[in-house]
Amino acid sequence: MSDVDNKELDRMLQQAFEASTKIYQERGFQRRVGFGRRPALISVDLANAWTRPGNPFTCDQEAMDKEIIPGMQRLLEACRANGHP
Repeated sequence: MSDVDNKELDRMLQQAFEASTKIYQERGFQRRVGFGRRPALISVDLANAWTRPGNPFTCDQEAMDKEIIPGMQRLLEACRANGHP
């Protein structure tokens, strides 16, 4: 077994994430860049396996029904209403 306990592991991971975040920010990531000239919405991984009730791969069904799918539907409607694919 390792001498590193969970609290120490959490601290080490947090330190690593903070360092990598700083590097990315210094290189220009994590800033607003706008929508560009031809914005489009790309939906990734909202397949039946993750959204269909009772499927063994389904995520938190309550969150899926009350938050995730309705949120995606609103986003799709907004994009389509503004002429974005």
